[in-house]
Amino acid sequence: MDAGKVKLLAVTSDKRDPRFANTPTAAEAGLKAFTLNSWVGLLAPLGTPAATIDRLNKAAGAAVADPAVQKRLAELGLEAAGGPAARLGAMIREDMGLYRGIATRSKLTFE
Repeated sequence: MDAGKVKLLAVTSDKRDPRFANTPTAAEAGLKAFTLNSWVGLLAPLGTPAATIDRLNKAAGAAVADPAVQKRLAELGLEAAGGPAARLGAMIREDMGLYRGIATRSKLTFE
């Protein structure tokens, strides 16, 4: 983009990316039902004790609350959004439904 070889038409997030303030969201560009956010999360094996999950979640929350970490994440276009483990589980289930629907409507098959 900086070299002028690629033009950013829209971002798929639900809000504009501060790094590209003049670039609309897909919804603003006319794709009303098109929002696609990516995320990064910490996962633990099934059966990990709740106390361990809570301890890891608190440590991760403290890390992403650090201003230096937030600054670096922002430079990378990421936004720290720690929270309860159940919220990540809900996001995973929601994304699975989204992608399953896309695959079904597109008649994709997997080997």
